[in-house]
Amino acid sequence: MQVSKIKDLLADYKMLLQQGRVPLDLHLWEAQKVFQDNWDVDAPDFADMYSRAINSKETQRYWKDRQYQPKQMMELFLKMETPWVKSMFDDLLNEERGIEARVGRFLFLMDETLNQYRSKHPLSIDTNHHHGDYRMISLYLSFRYPEKYAYYVHEDFTHFLKVVNSPKIPLVPDFVRFCKVAKIIYTFMEKDQELITTFQHNLLPSIHYTGENRMIVFDFLRSRTFL
Repeated sequence: MQVSKIKDLLADYKMLLQQGRVPLDLHLWEAQKVFQDNWDVDAPDFADMYSRAINSKETQRYWKDRQYQPKQMMELFLKMETPWVKSMFDDLLNEERGIEARVGRFLFLMDETLNQYRSKHPLSIDTNHHHGDYRMISLYLSFRYPEKYAYYVHEDFTHFLKVVNSPKIPLVPDFVRFCKVAKIIYTFMEKDQELITTFQHNLLPSIHYTGENRMIVFDFLRSRTFL
């Protein structure tokens, strides 16, 4: 990646914000706050807590679409075997362990859980848990640890890598590499507090999560800077 190109793109992004460009996905900040207000691993009803934590008054497109139903599938799995699914989340969200191993185990166990579900419901049309592209996994991680993770969309990430002349463009989703690149981008952002402050002017404390938040990296990757 060309560092000078990244810095130029960040300067353009900052200018857009200063000109009044509204972040494209502010709903994520609203959903983050809902998650932060509701997530409780010790809740007596983990399944109900999950449903309340993954919620939004504004949009459900990050976890529900015509061909994309990750929340619905997780709720079916929770209904089938809550303790098992809770243990999967305990491991995924355990920051004392490496991110690559955690994500890999989570996907493997999701595949196994889907197999269990289909064996119990052979007539079900549900054949996909919708977590394999890492969008939903990145959502869990970025909502639980906003200061460490950002939402991941493979197409946005690869487009950025092409723009900054990266010699290696992943052909399949690579969330672990995205985390490393997002950390680099956010490090540059932190050195320009005016950029961070300008972005935060779009956030309302009563609606949005306003703490330290690497989600701004996702907005940067989605900005018109790269057109």
